[in-house]
Parts: sequence; structure tokens; C-alpha cells
Amino acid sequence: MDIESGSFDKAMAIRRLAREHRLLAGRVAELESGAPSANMDASSWGMTLYLGDGFNEKAHLALAKAGYLTKDSLRAASDQDLLAVDGVGKATLTRIRDVLK
Repeated sequence: MDIESGSFDKAMAIRRLAREHRLLAGRVAELESGAPSANMDASSWGMTLYLGDGFNEKAHLALAKAGYLTKDSLRAASDQDLLAVDGVGKATLTRIRDVLK
């Protein structure tokens, strides 16, 4: 997506912004509730990607931003696809695969 070249897809940008807004709204609600976990749990927004306390919020957000919103979507992804996600290295990939067993 590049605005200057004319290949900017407005619909896709709006969908991504809406998804980020839902994630942030869920995060704010969780923080305001005084929940014991500082990690995001977006299940209240229909998303089930929560890998546990072993993964920080940055990892959850990076995976969600890349389109991995459920554990099933992570299971279906190849190792190369997950390693292409910003912030996911070999150690994180190993932990993801262990959690999904």
C-alpha cells in the first residue's frame, strides 16, 4: 500500500484500523477493570488469540497485526510465515509451537 504510487487500498486500511481500534479498546477495558494480567485478552471482542502470560503484549499485537487472530490461524501458518512477523524469532516461534501443542 503506497499512497504516492496510487496503490493505496482504502478498504483494507479501514479494516486494519478497525481491528487495531478493537484491540486497543479491549486493552483499555482490561486495564480499567484491574484484571491481574497486564497481557491483552481480546476474547471479549470475538478474538481468541491469547497465548498466555509467557508472551508479552507486543508479541500478541504483532501477531494480530500480521493477521493471526486465533490459535487455529497460528497452527495453519508455516514456520517461515511466522518468522516473517516483526518481532518473532526462532525462540518465540518455538514457544508459540509449544503453546499450540
